Amino acid sequence: MAPSGERRLEQTTNVIQKLERHFGSTLELNVNNLPSNAAFRTMPWPSSYWAIYLDGINYRWASSTEPSATEKYAKAFGMDPDQLMSGRFQVNRSAVND
Repeated sequence: MAPSGERRLEQTTNVIQKLERHFGSTLELNVNNLPSNAAFRTMPWPSSYWAIYLDGINYRWASSTEPSATEKYAKAFGMDPDQLMSGRFQVNRSAVND
């Protein structure tokens, strides 16, 4: 046991072993053995393009009667939803219609 007040880093769980079993290979635990830089050939895309095409947070995702995120925000802060949606967030909507 480490003396009181001394920081001691050690593996106290089997998380590393679980990860190695899951991926089927040994993980490199020595930071000096890891590559110093790397790059993706194809950058991962976080989501569907349709969120942007459909106007992001202005779109009524749940149903045509359920308010959008922008409408809910406007209501919560006493703002006009139409004015808010036609402001800064209008960029996507106008780009799609051009």
